[in-house]
Amino acid sequence: MPVIETVAGGIRAFAEAWRSFDGDVTSSGFAGWMEEFAFAMHTLYEKVRTYFMDSILPVLRDDVFPVLKDIGKGIKDVFDGLVGIKPNEDTE
Repeated sequence: MPVIETVAGGIRAFAEAWRSFDGDVTSSGFAGWMEEFAFAMHTLYEKVRTYFMDSILPVLRDDVFPVLKDIGKGIKDVFDGLVGIKPNEDTE
């Protein structure tokens, strides 16, 4: 079936264009469009990844995770304190 072959060829072209990431469109028709689409999506992926690594990850690492660690330690301390409490006769 020509439709299935065309779609399969487009998927292969997408995968190869994603891997090479050089912006070179070597096919025409649907496969060529898939190559262009792969290049555009890979470019977007790289920009989002760079933004995450340069802007979001440092904030998480330096500001958010230490606060979460302190909150977790506080919660642990509360439960550690509860272990020493003995039930009274009213709660049994």
